Amino acid sequence: MTPKNYSLPEPKSRIFNAAAALFVNKGFEAVGVREIAKEAKVNIAMINYYFGGKVGILRAILEEAYQKYHQAQASAGDDSTPPEERARNLVNNVVRFFRDNTEIALVTFNTMLFDIPEIMSLREKWGQMNFAVMGGFFSQIGVDLKDPVHNSVYNGFLGNMVKSHFQLRYFVDRMPAVVTGENGPENRETNWKEQLSFDDAFYDRYIDLLVQQYFHGVIYATQNDKMKYNRGENK
Repeated sequence: MTPKNYSLPEPKSRIFNAAAALFVNKGFEAVGVREIAKEAKVNIAMINYYFGGKVGILRAILEEAYQKYHQAQASAGDDSTPPEERARNLVNNVVRFFRDNTEIALVTFNTMLFDIPEIMSLREKWGQMNFAVMGGFFSQIGVDLKDPVHNSVYNGFLGNMVKSHFQLRYFVDRMPAVVTGENGPENRETNWKEQLSFDDAFYDRYIDLLVQQYFHGVIYATQNDKMKYNRGENK
């Protein structure tokens, strides 16, 4: 009998984690069930047993990510919280969500671009939850999410800004240590990682700048839009 490898997580977790990594690296459409099974060291029947197939894994990833992202938004404060404090809490929470859950966060935000019928109900559910939580905050700073222009610009604005950074970081972290340049092989450790140190000090500055851009930038842009619209310049 082959001894059981207790160093591995249980099969369902292995499938979940392997699929999340593959979806980030290759995209959902490009990954097959056989590849997930090979990466997770399970057979295909086990994937069907736990998740019912590839889309079932995606649904499980989205459910977990949506729940955690919703909590990040909801715990930033309520309508009694001063707007700038609420904005700082929100940015902190969203950045922490991406730091702690990078792969499922990237899968979730990237999958929004795909028209997958089986997950449309999840998108709708998340969209309603997002509107309910963020509507109060945006009202505090003068944004009307019922305005189609405001909604198009600001709904998902913060999440997608943070996602862009973590998408870049994810692939930089996984670049080979030695890369080939014009002058031959170069050690990436001295050329990339020393310049891109994603430590707590980096994220302290990143969050401070993002709060200023997100909070004051949104207020400034929205006020300008309203003044122009009221003068009839946008009509």
